[in-house]
Amino acid sequence: MTAKQLEPQWHQIFIRAIGCNWLVCLAIYMGMQGKDVVSKVMGMYMPVFVFVLLGFDHVAANMFFIPLGLWLGTPGLTIGLYIWKGVIPAAIGNMIGGTVFCAGYYYYMYIYGEPEICLDGTYYQPARLEEGTISTLQFGKSGEISGNTTSVDLKA
Repeated sequence: MTAKQLEPQWHQIFIRAIGCNWLVCLAIYMGMQGKDVVSKVMGMYMPVFVFVLLGFDHVAANMFFIPLGLWLGTPGLTIGLYIWKGVIPAAIGNMIGGTVFCAGYYYYMYIYGEPEICLDGTYYQPARLEEGTISTLQFGKSGEISGNTTSVDLKA
């Protein structure tokens, strides 16, 4: 456990954190897609098992294991090293892994370029704003649109 934190460089922890949160978000997505309890558990279990098996870094897991190493008096492990190599690269990598590789992928595959949005069985056109406008449009259940659009000078 301590060699995992002391030996690798900052960029290695960062890359491992990207892979870790991609797998964690994949576990959440697969758990939501299951129809019964067994498929939900297996869908969540496999990606988490893989990230633990590969030794990827998750910032929440590091918040337990590294302070435990500090508490046990691991030589070479300090609070500054924990923050520099345990919190910062893991948090940034986890954010990128979750947003770019999981949420960004699903946005691109299922939402990007869609002509209409279905909300409660009613289809709506996505809001298309011109540059320099702010919209406060609200959609009613029967399909009516209310609200206003205000021009704003963004260059000022």
